[in-house]
Amino acid sequence: MTDVLAGRYDAGIRLGERLEKDMIALAVRPPLRVAVKVSPGCLSDYPSAPESAALTAHRRVACGDGHARPGAGV
Repeated sequence: MTDVLAGRYDAGIRLGERLEKDMIALAVRPPLRVAVKVSPGCLSDYPSAPESAALTAHRRVACGDGHARPGAGV
């Protein structure tokens, strides 16, 4: 993550809720909707997650932004 102050930028845009303590946050878009998709073959090999928080432990290729998340496997 780039430090906007150290980089001498006037402003920065970040997705998510991480914010340095001396920064001010303003919404620039509505909240993102998230969809989880799985193939029938994957469900036969891996049981479904009982709650959304358990999804981080499941095997997957990538999330919508193209970055692999913890537990991601190919």
